[in-house]
Order: sequence, then C-alpha cells, then structure tokens
Amino acid sequence: MRQEANASILPVPEGEPAPKLSLNDFIIKALALALQRVPAANAVWAEDRILRFKSSDIGVAVALDGGLVTPVVRQADRKSFSRFPPR
Repeated sequence: MRQEANASILPVPEGEPAPKLSLNDFIIKALALALQRVPAANAVWAEDRILRFKSSDIGVAVALDGGLVTPVVRQADRKSFSRFPPR
C-alpha cells in the first residue's frame, strides 16, 4: 500500500525533494482516525472530570543524538497525505 501511495504522489517542481510516505505516516493517521471512532479513548482525567477532545493530536517520539523529543501532530485526524492527486 505504501509503494502504491508513493507512486501516486504528484510530481514536485524541479529542485524540490520528492516526498515519501513512511510507515509512521500511516500509523499516525490510523491512530488519529481510531480516536475519532472511539471518542472515550480521546480523553484525559482532569481532577474532578473527564475532558474529551474533538480533534486527535498524536505525539511521535523521535530519537536524536542528544536525547528524545516528542513533536505533536495537531489535528492528525484532519490532515491528508500531501501531493496526492484528487480522487
């Protein structure tokens, strides 16, 4: 599926690097959509109540030489894979 998706990416202007979808891209999107299907899982305990979120923000751990960072993909449920032809 990943190879098929990468093959369908629109060409980029000359000099720009061609984007490549990784397995992580698909995992992040799947997690975000799963949180939308199960809203009770997209929640946190806040002392006296449960807060439920409308969007799915996914944290991704990234190992660097100096340690570990965790950028957050905000509203991952609404993001699309870029440069795909319209269907």
